[in-house]
Formats: sequence, structure tokens, C-alpha cells
Amino acid sequence: MGQVLLATFEEVMGDEFTPELKTLWGSAYGVIADAMIAAAAEE
Repeated sequence: MGQVLLATFEEVMGDEFTPELKTLWGSAYGVIADAMIAAAAEE
């Protein structure tokens, strides 16, 4: 799902979606996904 999010940003933002932004958003998505997975495992 993270790849789809990044691809959507690329499509919508075009050249404004720089490699730096891609890296930052990829990292942010990873943190959020990990937190959600950990929370689900606690239930």
C-alpha cells in the first residue's frame, strides 16, 4: 500500500514530488504502518 501512496503523490505532484519528499513520505508511512501493526497485535 505504501508504494501506491507514493505513486499517487508522484502522479498528482509531478516534478514537485522530489526524491527527498519520496524518501521522507516513505519513512513516515513505514512508522505509521509499524505502529498500526503493533497496535493490532496487542488486541
